[in-house]
This record gives sequence, structure tokens and C-alpha cells, in this order.
Amino acid sequence: MIAELVLSPQDEAVRSGLSDAPGWAAFVTELEGALREAMAANRVDSLEIDELFVSRPLPERYSGLRNGVRVDQDQAVDLIVRMVGGDGPYCRLSSADGFRVDAGWDGATHLSMTQEAAERLTDLSRENVQVQWRRVRPDAPDGLRTVRAAADERFWNALRSAAAQEELTLLCERWAHGTHGSRWFRVSPEIVPQVAGAVRPRSLLSVVVNPDLRLKVEILDDGFTAFKPPLQPGELVSCSYSGGADSLDEVTSQGYSMMLGDSLLTRWRAVVPDADGEVRGAWEDLGEG
Repeated sequence: MIAELVLSPQDEAVRSGLSDAPGWAAFVTELEGALREAMAANRVDSLEIDELFVSRPLPERYSGLRNGVRVDQDQAVDLIVRMVGGDGPYCRLSSADGFRVDAGWDGATHLSMTQEAAERLTDLSRENVQVQWRRVRPDAPDGLRTVRAAADERFWNALRSAAAQEELTLLCERWAHGTHGSRWFRVSPEIVPQVAGAVRPRSLLSVVVNPDLRLKVEILDDGFTAFKPPLQPGELVSCSYSGGADSLDEVTSQGYSMMLGDSLLTRWRAVVPDADGEVRGAWEDLGEG
């Protein structure tokens, strides 16, 4: 069993209105203090980002945020406040010693830690923060099959070969979940080293060769990516429609004239390894078993 600490607003108006509620500022001040006490009790001064979800462009301060990046205590507290206030970006923060922070609903923050660390937190009582302790079982493995292929030298050599032999080779770097968590490249043999140096550890790479990019009504209800011309080698101008679109006019009115269904992204995949060569990015394998 592990200890879970839940910090949430005392005031119902703050729970429902979050950052728009009059009492939000007072709640945030006390929440920040409680978070710092919890981190001190767990003896952590930085936390690692995981399960990043980006539904809008990252703010300038966090433009380099990626899975596997470590943030200091000030940044961690700021991210947590943004998440519980409904602003994002959303992620999980954790340490190697088992301390973990997740944002919940209604302004709640869930902190998981060892019982030993919990015993060091003797008094977290606050006027505006509701404090709840629970004993929970550690999360069981979810059983999902993940992509284990590494974007190693063999991957990049195969990509270079495909780009030399085929008319059109596209690569998607999925660095976070969400509509703003990916970017696309048209790959030529000459720019393979450039692309390999641009993608970040723990990103999921998907390669598509000679796809049909015509506008198609039949995939509007599915997830797809739209592109603007020209498709020159290098990073492309694209927009993810992960939830689909109502009409082709919705796509073309923004200047996009090509589209590619997400179902085509499962055929050739790999994960960018960490500097030591290990694959630590966890992405569900949606290909055939």
C-alpha cells in the first residue's frame, strides 16, 4: 500500500469555478505552500515529466517541455497550479523514489508517496485547502502493448533508403498526446541527419510512404492530419484533427488542401531512445498483433 494525499479547494465555488472563482487566489497560495511541504517531505527538488498532453501551443516558458524532461520545484508547482486551474499543459510529475503528482477534477491534486514520507507530513491543515489522506494499492500494469522498436541507426538507414527510392516519404514526430503534440516532416535522403537530430527522446515516430493525400469525405469522422502546400523536404505546415471534422470546408477554409488518416500511422513506428539507448517512451502499439 502507498499513501495518497488529495489537496482540493474547501470552497464549493472554487471547486466549480476554478481560476474564475473569487477565492481562487487564496486557494492557490495555500496549495503552493502545501505542495512545497510535500516535496520537502519526499526530499525531491526536481520532478520528471511524463504522459504529456498538449491541447494548445505551449506557453513560451514551457516551449521545451517534453516527456523525460526534469523541472525544478518552482516549475513543478507552477505546472500543477496550471493543471488544476484548467489551463494546462497536462502531465504527470514523478521522482525515482515513488513520489508522483497527478491533477484531478474540481481543482484537486493527487500526490502519491511512500508511507514513510507521508509520516513526515505532520500538519498540512489549511483554511482554503481540503486535505484528505488515503491508502491505495500501487497501480497495476495496464497490460497495453507498447511500441518497443527504437529509432536507432538501423531505423534511420531504412528511412534514408525509403526516401531515396520512393516518391514521397513522410515522418510524424508525436512528442505529446493532444492536437498540438506532433509535427511532420517530408524526408529526403539529404535531410535524414537533420531530422534525426531534431526529434526528441521518447517521441513516437511514424513513417508513411507514398500516401494518398487527396481530400476525402470518408475520413472526416476519424482522426487525420491536414497539410498545406508545398510539401518540400523539411518540416511541414500541418494541423491535427484528432477528433475529426464536420466538413471538408472546415479544413480547406484554413488553407489546407491535403489530408492523411491517422489509421495509416501504425505501419512503421519507432520510439526515439534516451541518450543511453534505452526506449523509455511508452506509446500504445495499435498495429496488428
